[in-house]
Amino acid sequence: MKDFSSINAIVNWNRGPRIDVNDSSCDNFALNINQFINNKWCSIHEDCNFKPLHYFKSHLTFRAKWKIKIWKWDSSLIQVFESTYDETNKNICIHFKSDNYETHKLWLWKSIQLSLNYNFILHITSKFASRLKNDFKNLSIFIHSEIKDYESFEKDYAIYASYIIDRKEILTNTANWWESDVIFMNHSFAAKSWDHKRDWIGMNDEEIYNNIIGI
Repeated sequence: MKDFSSINAIVNWNRGPRIDVNDSSCDNFALNINQFINNKWCSIHEDCNFKPLHYFKSHLTFRAKWKIKIWKWDSSLIQVFESTYDETNKNICIHFKSDNYETHKLWLWKSIQLSLNYNFILHITSKFASRLKNDFKNLSIFIHSEIKDYESFEKDYAIYASYIIDRKEILTNTANWWESDVIFMNHSFAAKSWDHKRDWIGMNDEEIYNNIIGI
């Protein structure tokens, strides 16, 4: 089914999917968040009592393929919304967090290749923005200085989706389900934390990038 909407709902893919349902046409909606795992869509979040004028924000911040569906409770269930993550021709921003300039250069080269492979408009933010602009001045990319206010930046530049490349703290951003020390998505895929698919201990800078950005 193609994406559509017959209710007032807004999707935001920045730093994890978020859906705002600004619609009060019924008392309850049924919400379903899907992630594309192992070549199939897998349900990772369901809420059959989702209230109008509320939102849901996933804690998962790494890059993935998403699909959000909403049904309306009437005399029967009627699907009223569907939105699928699609980067094509969109503004995608990748935020670099490292104190090493060579690391930023490596991540920028990888981001450029990614933008060519997936046909999106690349934005990056970096504490080394001036040096990167000088070294990559012949390429059609948008290089911004490091920011603090993500939401304002995303609004100003119409950013469709954004990701942060960093070695984020893991211990308080995971879940000990079944004493497994990982987060299970529909029992078919497990992530080490909300921000990393695998534990980054022992990873080099390229592996860190792939851990967050690779689909």
